[in-house]
Amino acid sequence: RTILTQLKEDKDGNCLWEFVQEVPLPKEVAFQDYSDLALYGDNIAVVSQEEAAVWIGKLDTELWEIMGPGVIYHFPRDAHCEMIYCNIEGIAFLDEYRLMTSSDKAKARQPYGCVDKDQSVQVFYLPTPLSNDSIPVAPSSHDQDKLPRAARANVKTTAV
Repeated sequence: RTILTQLKEDKDGNCLWEFVQEVPLPKEVAFQDYSDLALYGDNIAVVSQEEAAVWIGKLDTELWEIMGPGVIYHFPRDAHCEMIYCNIEGIAFLDEYRLMTSSDKAKARQPYGCVDKDQSVQVFYLPTPLSNDSIPVAPSSHDQDKLPRAARANVKTTAV
């Protein structure tokens, strides 16, 4: 579930987050953890660090309700099916067919394969665009030019 809150000021002028409503996620999204979420129009993405996966669904932004089951994508793994995107902490939609993620520092207890992708920004192409699930979009070669200069050096582009 997610909790929708709104920033308000109390009578003394202090800022506080006020509860608006709970937004239950579909039962298919029973991740061990939820590290971030992003909105893009009526699309919602929820990422899990522990599962190395992202769920993408539709959100009715008037009723604040999830519409349908959505789909879960697992981040790429190595040749031995081991996780390599072990620390995804942040997610954002770049457009209707790309997600940008950011990863935290690998923990000492994690496998060595997690270190290569830690503390970096990644761009993932969705198999189909959000605007029309039936037509795949081929990524263009100049897409990295849309990123801030500081981010381009650490970007690893991968199809999900």
